[in-house]
Amino acid sequence: MQTPSAAKQLGEEHRRVWPLLDDLASIAESLSPGSADEGSVRRYAEAVQKIEDELDIHLLREEKILFPPLEAFLPRDSGPLAVMLAEHEDLRSDKTKMKELLAAGPQADTVAQIREIALRFVAVLKSHIQKEDNILFPMAEMHLSASDKERIARELLEFTLVG
Repeated sequence: MQTPSAAKQLGEEHRRVWPLLDDLASIAESLSPGSADEGSVRRYAEAVQKIEDELDIHLLREEKILFPPLEAFLPRDSGPLAVMLAEHEDLRSDKTKMKELLAAGPQADTVAQIREIALRFVAVLKSHIQKEDNILFPMAEMHLSASDKERIARELLEFTLVG
C-alpha cells in the first residue's frame, strides 16, 4: 500500500478542521455581552478544544517534517515559508488568548474579546489553509525530489501514529 502524499495527508486535516472553524465562527457570532449564558460558553469551549486537538499536532507535523526540506528552496525568514511560520505563531497566540478569556468567565468585556479573537482566528486559519493548499503544497510538489516526497509522507504518517 502506498503512503498518502504529504499534501493529501495535510489536506485531509484541513478538510476536517474547516467545519470546526465554521462551528466556532457561528458560536462566536452568537455571543454578545448580554447573551453569553453558561451553555453558549460551554459550546464555545468545546469548539475551541476540538480545533486545538486537530491543530496542535498538525502544526507540529508541518514545522518538524515538511518545512525543513522546503528550506532548500524557500528561505525561512521571507516568502511563503516565513508567512506560514508567522501565522502558526499567530494562531497559537490567539488560541491561548481564547482559552485564557474562557477561564476568566463570561463577563461583558471578555465576551466581546472572545468574539473578536475567535472570528479573527477563524479568518486567519481559513486563509492559512488556502495558502497551504494552493501555494505551499504545490511548490513542495514541484521542487522536492521523489525520494524526499516519499520520506516526508512516511514521516508525517509515523508522526501521526506515534505523536
